[in-house]
Amino acid sequence: MPTLGRYLSTILDGNDKGVQFRFKENPQLDKGRTNVILVYYGSFNPPHRGHLAVLWHAYHQLAKELNIVAAFIRPLHDDRVRSKYRDSKPQTLILPLDDRARLWEEDPHFPPWAWVVNEPINFSGGYDTLEKKIKAHAEKDKCKIRFAQLHGPDCTPKDHFHEMTIISNI
Repeated sequence: MPTLGRYLSTILDGNDKGVQFRFKENPQLDKGRTNVILVYYGSFNPPHRGHLAVLWHAYHQLAKELNIVAAFIRPLHDDRVRSKYRDSKPQTLILPLDDRARLWEEDPHFPPWAWVVNEPINFSGGYDTLEKKIKAHAEKDKCKIRFAQLHGPDCTPKDHFHEMTIISNI
């Protein structure tokens, strides 16, 4: 059975930034169904139980129906987080991206099927190209992959639309 980790190893092997995926369990793909990967964007400044609850809730509620196999956590880069909180009163402490990623990964309840994508993806087209490459590799094995953008109940998607958008009602 094909695994998402095999595709990521092949794709990221030539990446000169040394990006590595870190799933605790290598997500297996089903050739007979569309495999869905959640993409969870946010500042996560800091990541907290509510963020984790949104992720687990979406997975548990929809994993069987949609065949959710993995999640990519995409913390916003520091400049975007600074921009988000620029006018906040009192001044908001901005945690660096590496710290926000580490807090996700060190949480004892962090899902084994999730990966915090905090390194720059060094392809022309960046992260969007990574998604295209994953789909292309999967198609060679006759697997279909869709990416679904995940949002918590307090967020209205403005950009980065994927084939599917899920807004958790937790």
